[in-house]
Amino acid sequence: MTLTPPKLEFVEASETSLTVQFPPPPASVKVLLQWKEHACPSWEQGGSMNVSLATAQEKLVVTADSLEPGKSYQLRLVYTKAGTDAAVEGPEVVLDTEQVGCTPKADKGCCVLQ
Repeated sequence: MTLTPPKLEFVEASETSLTVQFPPPPASVKVLLQWKEHACPSWEQGGSMNVSLATAQEKLVVTADSLEPGKSYQLRLVYTKAGTDAAVEGPEVVLDTEQVGCTPKADKGCCVLQ
């Protein structure tokens, strides 16, 4: 039986990060979050992070950081079952980071243009 990663659910975007969530897999599965710029043809040129399953909740929330503002990114999960090298790639989602702006935020000072 093949365990297929679920489609990622969007949580939040900032200028340099994208946050997604998904239901936790069985404990015997290693989880990798991968991302790349939408226009980039190769996943090897993007970024990735191992997802810790130490805090198994209803949904795992993970953030891809150090992204470029105003860009579109493809994200996906890759599952690897313990004791094997066989990786199963999940469905891809396309999300955008926020544009750099000068809009004041509630917890920061305002921007003045002269």
